[in-house]
Amino acid sequence: MTARTTRRAALAAAVLLAALALQLLDVRLAASQSATLSARLAPEVSTSDPWDPVWERSSSLDLALSAQLVVAPRGGTRDQLLARALHDGRRLFVLLEWRDATEDARIDGVTAYSDAAALQFPAASTAATPPLCMGSPTAIVNIWQWKAVWQTDARQDLTRITTSKPRAWADLYPNSGDALFAPARALGNLVARPDRASPVEDLQAGQYGTLTSSREQPVGGVGVWRGGTWRVLFWRDLASPQTGDASFGVGGAGVDAAAALWAGSAAERDGLKAVSQFFVIRPVTLPATADLPFWTAALIVLVPMAIFIVGMTWLARSGWTPGRA
Repeated sequence: MTARTTRRAALAAAVLLAALALQLLDVRLAASQSATLSARLAPEVSTSDPWDPVWERSSSLDLALSAQLVVAPRGGTRDQLLARALHDGRRLFVLLEWRDATEDARIDGVTAYSDAAALQFPAASTAATPPLCMGSPTAIVNIWQWKAVWQTDARQDLTRITTSKPRAWADLYPNSGDALFAPARALGNLVARPDRASPVEDLQAGQYGTLTSSREQPVGGVGVWRGGTWRVLFWRDLASPQTGDASFGVGGAGVDAAAALWAGSAAERDGLKAVSQFFVIRPVTLPATADLPFWTAALIVLVPMAIFIVGMTWLARSGWTPGRA
């Protein structure tokens, strides 16, 4: 084996070792397609605590947000979002995290608005990536929307006015059970529903202006604001029998997703929101492990490469050839 052949073999082996190490670490240096968020396998994920330490062992993806400028009302103030994902073999969990100086979780006035977050996916029947703005008639999207105020409603009773306005007088309401005195509730207004089981609503749309609440509501969620940061957790079974919902498979190519945020303190609602571009959520069989520091991961890749190259160089200089004892 000549020195030139040895160098070529060493280079090829080094490339293969690097590719193998990057694959095992689930690291992607660059890609021309959408960014990918790998949902690793975790045997147990809390559905009540988005700050559970298990999320420190998940993959993460920084998403840039921009104001929604396609249809009126246009706007949106948030500019960054951190997304994480896990699965337990049966359910997909997606965590969204963003900075927010105020916790807007009440609507107790005509100018009060709720913080909110949403994820958008192509319906299982949609073959191509749908238009970002609520899909199209031939490319339906499935949307999961969490609202902080819905979570507040689920945790508090109708006396919450006394907690938000401690100097106000709250008297008994003798006709609370009469539908005539609660027309919004009688008409099925989702904001007025007293029996909401989850702060997340499962929706479908076939372009803007067609947003419709799904017949079944299979998506769960919870949000916790802590020290100026929201963490909102969504979860749902990987498969859904409901037509129009997204479907997720472990080990496949993944599913396109986009995120949106509403800031209640900025009076954001409806189309006034910040949105991300599409990225891919891909459930994988890799277990959830603590992220390695950069230099640790670099050493895992570089040390075997260095040992191999030094060994091959020494063998070439010593005159070793294949098949020679």
